[in-house]
This record gives sequence, structure tokens and C-alpha cells, in this order.
Amino acid sequence: MQEKATLHCGEGREGGTERAPPVHLPVEKDRIRLQASGEARYTGDMMLDGAELYAYVVKSARALATITSVDPSAALQVPGVLKYISASDIPKGGINGSVHGSIQPEPLFATDRVIYQGQPIGLIVAESPSLAERACDLVRVEYGPDGELGDPIITLEDAIAKSSFFEGPALVGGSAFRKRSIGNATAALQAAPHTITDASYMLPSQQHMYMEPHVSVAEPDEDGTISVWSSTQSPDACQKAVADVLGLPYHNVRVRTRRVGGAFGGKVTRPCQIAAGAALAAWKLGRKVHLAITRDDDLRMNGGRNPTKVLYSVGFQPDGRITALDIRGWMQCGALLDLAFNDAGVLQAKADQAYAFPNMSVDIKLCRCNIAPKTIVRGPGFLNAALVAEHILEHVAQHLDLDPVVPVVRDPQSPLPTPLSQAQASEDLVSRALTKLRYIGSLLQPALAPQQLPQTGCIWRIAPADDVLRPGDVRTPLGTHIKAGSFTLWRVWDGVKKMSNFYQRRAEVQEFNSQHAWRKRGIALSPVRFDVAPAAMPAAVTIYADGSVLVSHGGIEMGQGLATKVKQVAAFELGKLLPAALQPLPMELVRIGDTDTAISPNGGPTWSSTGGGRDGNGQTHSQASASRPPMSYTLFAAACTEVEIDVLTGEHFIRQTDIFFDCGRSLNPMIDMGQVEGAFVFGLGMMTTEEVVVDPRTGRLLTDSTWTYKIPTAPCVPSQFNVSFLKDSPNEHGVMSSKACGEPSLMLAPATVARVRDAIGGPSIAAVLRNAAGLQPAELCSTDDWELI
Repeated sequence: MQEKATLHCGEGREGGTERAPPVHLPVEKDRIRLQASGEARYTGDMMLDGAELYAYVVKSARALATITSVDPSAALQVPGVLKYISASDIPKGGINGSVHGSIQPEPLFATDRVIYQGQPIGLIVAESPSLAERACDLVRVEYGPDGELGDPIITLEDAIAKSSFFEGPALVGGSAFRKRSIGNATAALQAAPHTITDASYMLPSQQHMYMEPHVSVAEPDEDGTISVWSSTQSPDACQKAVADVLGLPYHNVRVRTRRVGGAFGGKVTRPCQIAAGAALAAWKLGRKVHLAITRDDDLRMNGGRNPTKVLYSVGFQPDGRITALDIRGWMQCGALLDLAFNDAGVLQAKADQAYAFPNMSVDIKLCRCNIAPKTIVRGPGFLNAALVAEHILEHVAQHLDLDPVVPVVRDPQSPLPTPLSQAQASEDLVSRALTKLRYIGSLLQPALAPQQLPQTGCIWRIAPADDVLRPGDVRTPLGTHIKAGSFTLWRVWDGVKKMSNFYQRRAEVQEFNSQHAWRKRGIALSPVRFDVAPAAMPAAVTIYADGSVLVSHGGIEMGQGLATKVKQVAAFELGKLLPAALQPLPMELVRIGDTDTAISPNGGPTWSSTGGGRDGNGQTHSQASASRPPMSYTLFAAACTEVEIDVLTGEHFIRQTDIFFDCGRSLNPMIDMGQVEGAFVFGLGMMTTEEVVVDPRTGRLLTDSTWTYKIPTAPCVPSQFNVSFLKDSPNEHGVMSSKACGEPSLMLAPATVARVRDAIGGPSIAAVLRNAAGLQPAELCSTDDWELI
């Protein structure tokens, strides 16, 4: 297609005012040159001295069956194969459990039955990795007759039809999984002059596809202790898993991680099984054991993102203002719950996104299926909420044949909205400054007077401690309280339109489409809201006699630049101890140590774009009391995306994407810019190139390799990719005024899909197709078919 010579010719601009060197500067990522040269050591490289053994997993070949026998004798006869490890090898006091961080326990090894294809049954330990993997195929596993436990439930539709649900009320006290409501959606739907009822939308699954598959290395040590290297986002979870399986106190288990080769949520709970398996084999044999999963098996054993089916009914006015919205959803989980409850809870709490829906209800069910456990993937729940909200608004626009972006109606003399103090707040100022619509629905508006917020009982709700809505604050329909200082939605929205020259380009798109029958363009604007609540993470700071510093923290460096930001904050904070002329502390005097549960325990997982905030908070408040209130804030971003599509072949490319992002005062603009760009492309992959396909009869993953599962490549990147950070937006609730950046732009990718729909569904192409096929307009595309376009 045309205009693809330049794949990435974008620009980046960062905003901010005051500096606190080396914080807020585009410092080169820590040890990036070691990674680029291949010298950086990952988990699989640790403790390899030629004396180690290698283990591999014996997996289930059935989705649901009893196990009648397991015979490893043929494998054990192969020279170099040393041992078959199963649940019977768990020492006295240990338990057959491995995954922690989820509410439902998950066994390390299946014993009497298997409940998904690829479920671990045991391990083969051998003298080389290839020998261990090949020997696993020689282990003979006998299963009971087909149908003995019933037919496996593979698809989401089967789970819904058979009411195969996890019991939500048993989770988290039940509060997070009750139906969430604001106003009266049922009555408002009945009163609405226009409605769309029981329309469906399917949110796809997505694999993590990190560069480094799961790997752990375990070695027994003296006095009943064991040391484990793990590629994990949560060393604490792996420590607990190993301790439980071996029946050890936590202080006898040391888990370390230097860096992780990508994670995206897939290494929060899933590494626990690998770490515990390696540790059990090492404990049993008294030798170092290395367990690394191949790329294909990594895909088969880990289910990725929860696909979700949504039925929605929406009521709206002739001008497109939404008055009622009812959402019912069914989220496909695996055979075990893992962290799917997180996605469901966030979707229920954040389905309102950046919109002021006056009457709304959301009800989500978790479906049990005989497939590999699903878990969190980048932007869990938040991405689902953004997809649903944008899809519904686009559907309303299509139904009314309206432009989905309503022109601005603003008093030219009124300023852009800024955080208002109580003295500044007035109904006149707010009404003049915010008299405009985005899309067909209204964007959120600040409060005009103090209000006491009601209790919602949702653990995903973000709210200040006093929970009073003050002038300039915002309360979303589903109960999230956004402080005035964090409410930058309107500034971001105006910023992206100006940055992208939206109205001129939209006119150019319309002109292009009027002149081309088989090639079409579409352009879209899309906002996003992301709530953040990072807790402080432990950090140990050691100052040596020569003035050099070693910082060991509880976070995980997994490509997002966490170690660099921690290093910057440490240099700045410790520099305060020096005379002014010597400040800041030179960064070369600061070294970031490995994450180690023996030094910085109880850190929890590094996830949800909170690593920099949590570890930076640990640096700046290392002596803070336990009563310190947790940080919580909301950030906003917006994007404009233009696509072009060949309507005959479906081939498409992104001509330009402009992202306007409120990053607060970025700790490191260069790293944060890359995170914003990378997250957006990650979302593009889910919506345009990636597809998870499972055999509906057997539960076997069919897209289990890079040949069949296609992540985005260079041509998928927007030809022109521009990112700007909002200026003068300090964040009083973040570390040194910063905000998260690793996930919010992921949620802006749905706009691209909306524009593809717009491009192929416009009136000019419809007319061409009608003329060519001799069809009437109603025969070409009905409202009921719109969701399939």
C-alpha cells in the first residue's frame, strides 16, 4: 500500500517545568548497552557451571479426564535421565499447591484428574535440557474413558449455556462482584426516545508473548535452605509457593531476580509453578536444577487475557446524549481462577471510563472452562472497559447517522479548565469552560459544590481518605473520586485535537473517500482514564565507605526502565546530603542490586504501571510510618488515529497516530515516551493481528507458536507516530509529581479499530457495493450486523 516507506518518523515532546536532576531528565536506561550487546544475564543464565541438572514438564494430553496411571519407566531407561518427579515426592509438611496471588489454590501437579490440556502432571530430570524434554514424551499417562467426568467445557458459549461459573460472591467478601448500578438504568431505558437493545460485542483474548519464556533455577543450600532464581514479577509469590511445597518457613527460601525479559502480567502468578517445580526437583536430588519452558509450551500452559462477551442495551436522545446503559458480561476463565477476578472487578468498577452516564448498571460473570488458566495481561480490566465504552458510543453514532465527534461549543473568552480551588470554583466559570460534548456521550464534569460521597463497597475504587467531593473534584458514575489536581481530561482532549490538526485532517479524509471507491480512510479521537493506587515498596540503601551506593528494592526490572528511575530518585534524594555545589550525587556512584527476598521482602508484584511509583516512593519515604495513606490518583490521555484500508483485500495501515498524554512530571521522559508508544502498539496487536484459537472439541491451543500467533511487526507501527506530554501537570499524589505511563495508551488502540469500521462502512463505499450487487440499502448492512463489521 502507499505511503509505507517511512515506518516510524514520529516525534516526541515532553512537558514540565522545574527540574530536579537527575530526575525528570532523559537519562539513558540502566545497563541498556549490556542488553544490546547480549552481555546482560537473565534468569536462565544464572548459576550455570556445568554441574546443574535440567527438568521439563510432563503435561496432560486431555482437557478433562481421570488419571488411571503414570508410568515413567521408558523415560528412566534412557541414559542421562535421572528422575521422575511427581506430587508423591513432595516432602512431609509440604502441600501440592503452587500458585499464590490468586484466591483459588492451584496444584503443582495433577494427581487423580486433569482439568485442562497442558496441565503439569510431573517432571523429568535429566543431564541436558533437550534430553529432559524428549524424555517427557516417553512417560506413559493412562486416562479414564471419555466422558467419565462429563464433556469438557471449552468455549465461552458452552460455559454460558451450561452455567459453568466461578462463584463470585465467595471472592473478596463478595462486594466486588455484585451488580454495580447508578441511577435506574431499566426505567431510563424504557423512557429513552432511542434505544439499542441486547447488542453483543466480543472482546478477544491475547497472549503475553514476552521475549523470555518462564524459567527458574533452584539450588539447595546448607541448613535446610534453598535459593531460587526466577523470571517473575512477584518474588514474594514464588517464595511462598516454594515454601509451601517444601514445607519450609519463608526465611529458608530465598528468591532472586535480576531482570525479566518481558512480562505484561504473565509473570505475576504463573512463574510460581515453575519455581516450585524446580525447587522440588533440586530438593529431592540435592543438586542444582534448571527448568525452562519452550516458547510453544509457554503459550499452551498459560491462557493469556480473558476473552469477554458483552450484551448491552443503551438509551439515548436524538442528539446522541446517552441516558441509560445496561451492560451484562461473561468473562472466559480457564479451569482455575488465577487472577481473572481482577479483570472482572476492574471492568465492573471502571466501565464508565471518561463518560458521564447518568443511569448505568454493570454485571459480570466469571465462566469456568477446561482450558489453561487465564490471567492478567497488560491493562487488565481497564482495557476491557475502554473497548466496551468506545464500541457502544460508536454504535450509537452509527445508529443515529451522526458524526461521532461533536464540534466544540465554547465561549472563546473562557480559559481551558484548570484545577479549581474552592475560592475559584463557580457555576458560571465551570459552565462557560466546559460547555461541549465529546462523542455522543458527555465527558465527565467537575463538581460545583462540596458533596459527601456514598460508600460503594468496591475494592477497586480510588478515593481520598476524607471521601468528600470538593469543588473541582469529579465523581464518576460508578463511584471513583478524582481530585481536582488529577482531572486533566479536558486539557488532554483539547491538546490532542490541536496537536493532530484534527478538523482539517478529517476534511481531507472525507475528500479522499469521496474520490476513491476501493481505498478508504478513517480518523478517530479517543480519550482514556486510568486509575492508579501504588503502595510503597521496600528498599534497602547501603552507603559504602568510598561514597558509592547500593540500592536493593522490591520491584522488578522487566524492560520498563524501573531500575533507571530508582537510580535517578536515589541519586537525587541522597544528593541532598551533599553541599549544594556537589549536588546531585553522580549517578555512576549508585548501583541497583538484584531483587532479593532476603534483602527487600514483602514487596508484592510489580504490575499495573506502578513500579516506578512504588519503588520511587520507597526511596523518598524509606522512613515513613505504616500509617501513611497510600498514593492514589487518576490520569488521562487521548489519541487521534488515521487509518487507510483496501476494502477489497482488508489490508490496512496506520497513516498517523497522535497521543497527548498526562504523565505528570515524568521521572524520565525518554523511557516514558517509549512506554507510551510500546503500549499503544501492544494494543494494536490485540485488535488487528493477534488471534488466540482453541480447538472447540479438545481444548488444544492451535495458535501455539510464532508461526500461528502474530504479534505486531515494524509495518504495523504508525507511519507517523507523535507523542506529547501535557505540560504543567504536577501530581501531588505521585513520586516527585510523576504519573504512570506503561498501560494507559494501550487503551487508546480501540480507536484504530473504530476507524477501520468507519472507513469500510461509510456511505460512499456502501453506495458502490449496492450498485455493484443490485442491493437495496437495507439488504447491504443492517444495524444488527453492525457489530460484525
